[in-house]
Amino acid sequence: MLGCAMVIFSARMLAPISLVLFACLLAGAPRTALSQEASVFAVVKASPANVRLGPSFDHAVKWVYRRSGVPVAVIERFEHWRRIRDVDGDEGWVHFALLDSTARGAIVRRVGAEDAGAPLPLLADADAGAAAVALLEPGVVLEVLSCAEAWCRVTAGERRGWVLRKGLWGVDSGDF
Repeated sequence: MLGCAMVIFSARMLAPISLVLFACLLAGAPRTALSQEASVFAVVKASPANVRLGPSFDHAVKWVYRRSGVPVAVIERFEHWRRIRDVDGDEGWVHFALLDSTARGAIVRRVGAEDAGAPLPLLADADAGAAAVALLEPGVVLEVLSCAEAWCRVTAGERRGWVLRKGLWGVDSGDF
């Protein structure tokens, strides 16, 4: 008798829950949007990595990353999918397994119109007067080792050094 009552109780409890679940399916699963200020940076860890028009394998491929280590901003989450924005402002959806949120990468950028396209010096020390180890062209992908207030220690190929944080895209002020 107790077993039968338990089954009736469970069925009565499941009816409202199934209606709620059905309503959620009709409305679509909730998405978690992140504000631009709160966006999280990650790097593309797989190569090739398809960026899609929407959050499923059924959506068409918008573009393909052919190199790992490229930083992207995660601006929205939907189940196992992440909506990303690249350094140029292009957006698309990537499966979360293709991203690494613990790795730190950055892309060299220049902020002012007067020096757009100018190389960023990779310096021997975190000092504007330090010797340049290399000149980094805009678009170069770097591995970020650490950051202080205005400076980041990075690796560019075989070279290590310091660059001004404001010359990088992909490093959030809260990182490090």
